[in-house]
Amino acid sequence: SSPALPLTMLAVGSTAFVASVSMAVTLQFLPGHGTASVTKSNGTTTLVPGAQTTYTVVVTNAGPSAVTNAGVTDILPAALTMISWTCTASAGSSCGKSSGNVNLVNEPVSLTVGGTATFAVTVTVSSQATGTVTNTASVAAPNGVTDPNSANDSASDTDTLVVTADLAITKTDNA
Repeated sequence: SSPALPLTMLAVGSTAFVASVSMAVTLQFLPGHGTASVTKSNGTTTLVPGAQTTYTVVVTNAGPSAVTNAGVTDILPAALTMISWTCTASAGSSCGKSSGNVNLVNEPVSLTVGGTATFAVTVTVSSQATGTVTNTASVAAPNGVTDPNSANDSASDTDTLVVTADLAITKTDNA
């Protein structure tokens, strides 16, 4: 139902006029409400110890408001060593820094509604690593911002480590 609108009656001389009001209402959400989410993948389910891989971390703001200085964190597990990362943002959005070579710890991003920040995180897998490797990234709303869906604020990528060796043999006849 629509809210009641106050009407003003005007009297001019002995004639009364009632104003007729037609109004379109556009709902706006208050600033300080945004829905940030994060995804993470390196596009494979297996890793080779001693090799490099690049994880893609995408932070998205579904709105309804823009968000300033959301913090992105990606602390690598012991089996991975950081080489470097880069960040690119969609039009109107921004990354706090465009690149780095240490773990991401509350790296700020500012996102328009529908905006994204994409991190490419390149790492080396330890040559001694075995089993599986799980790498998790997360995004945190800045102070004063409410994220109504915190269930999508973290994403993990798990890969099985596959030991490989390129063996070769050469035989020479010394005769």
